[in-house]
Amino acid sequence: MSARHIVDQPVETGRRRPPRGLVLALAGFVLVGGVVALGVGKVVLDRCDSIVEYPMLADPSIAPSIKALMNDVSPEDLGCARISVSATPSADAPATLAHAGSTAALWIPASYRWVSEALRTTTVPVELIKKSVATTPAVVATRAVDEQRFDSWIAAFERPQTTMADPSTDPGASAAVAGAVAEAEKGLTKVNALGDAIVPLGQSVAGRATTEAVDRLSDVARNGGATIVTEQELVTARAKGVDLVGTVPRSGSGQLDFPLVLTEPVTERHDEVRAVGERLAAALAGEDGRAELSAHGLRMPGAAPLDKGRGVGVVANLWVSDRRLADDAMQQFALASRPIRVLTVVDVSGSMSDPAGAGTRLDLTMQAADAGLRVFADNSDVGYWAFSIDKGGPDQDWTELVPIRPLNEVVGNTTQREVLRAANNSLRGIVGGGTGLYDTTLAAVRRVRESYRPDAVNAVVLLTDGANDDHNSITLARLLETLRAERDPARPVTVVTIGIADGADVSVLQQIADATGGSSYVARDPAEIPDVFTNALRARRS
Repeated sequence: MSARHIVDQPVETGRRRPPRGLVLALAGFVLVGGVVALGVGKVVLDRCDSIVEYPMLADPSIAPSIKALMNDVSPEDLGCARISVSATPSADAPATLAHAGSTAALWIPASYRWVSEALRTTTVPVELIKKSVATTPAVVATRAVDEQRFDSWIAAFERPQTTMADPSTDPGASAAVAGAVAEAEKGLTKVNALGDAIVPLGQSVAGRATTEAVDRLSDVARNGGATIVTEQELVTARAKGVDLVGTVPRSGSGQLDFPLVLTEPVTERHDEVRAVGERLAAALAGEDGRAELSAHGLRMPGAAPLDKGRGVGVVANLWVSDRRLADDAMQQFALASRPIRVLTVVDVSGSMSDPAGAGTRLDLTMQAADAGLRVFADNSDVGYWAFSIDKGGPDQDWTELVPIRPLNEVVGNTTQREVLRAANNSLRGIVGGGTGLYDTTLAAVRRVRESYRPDAVNAVVLLTDGANDDHNSITLARLLETLRAERDPARPVTVVTIGIADGADVSVLQQIADATGGSSYVARDPAEIPDVFTNALRARRS
């Protein structure tokens, strides 16, 4: 990093006022001359010859409190120093600090999670001065008439019409996910349940034009539902007239802890900056600091409730012991929140009319396709094929029912989503013939790759009840060899296979999925269908 901006040449930390005689002499000079010419940036103060300015990055949720406190704290209280605060989102700070032109000496991210991120992804010197200078818990915001108390964060995530920002960038969402991970660590919920709950939340993020807390809170106030924010964000919105209430699960909540971090390189100024940081931490813990934090909706370390009933009251703190579990959850969310470009390929061979549960295998397949359609967000691209043998004409086992288009695209006088739903409902009229599995699979993968979408997860979802019985098709060995040979790391297309009932060739379907980095499942009961699609989304790695 370059040298810090200095208002004047630095002096020893804590330098006291000049001798009385010097002060009188300067005063006399002013009286005689009428003016005194100060050098650019020179500040002569009551108790400091000069002050040194130390740039700080602070998450936007705490930056206003620090800026306000700087108006109450004298430079001498900080060791003849002043701190200039730049509001910088925690997710952006590691890259900002790593930039060659960065001059930040201090940093307050929303939580230690981003300190870990900086340590992992940059070579920036990061040294903890204070573990926490403030806190705020994650909460569930609803209208009063919709208020609901949950046993766990998993239950809160699964509440219908619940929205949340991306936890990889949003501190409040990150705290909520951390709370859910802590619940699993404590045995309060099942680990797999977290992944199941994350998928629909991730898809809701992918389908929203904005994920700003103020917009989500306003939407809930108008239309109902629930959104996950920090207590501070809720308190701020309420102060502006947004009529919502907040709750936390009975298990407690993940909390933002706002650590104070030294980012000054190890130079002759390193200890000086640490001393300034320690004085800032003391000022934040003092009367003025507590008042500023509280005024901006933040709690002090220890998580005592906000005054005047402004927040959610006493909250048990849910801490994550194993950071890797939280990182895994964040990765799952990141994958689930990416747009999806998928070609759904459904078996309509004659055996699909065989019984399965209370209906037929085709009924089960149609339920599966409909469940998948409900999971996909509006910004997903989805197409639909059906296949048996020669279903698209001689030597073409598949037929395109609906081309791949965005689900919210207008098609005629309806939308792509409704066109797909209608195609799914029409399958009973085209059932018949054998199973042309291998040729269809290869053609579907190639079709998706032809129209590859770089910002999305590109996949084929293949639903079938049997094994290939098209004797004129390529062999399984040739299919697997071709899939592996054509696999492009820069344009990955995975195949998710779903075997319908017990007639599916599980081994073959697994091999097809493995050849593309995909996953394979078997659905034997209609009740399993939602979980099958959820697990398929969780398994994405591209």
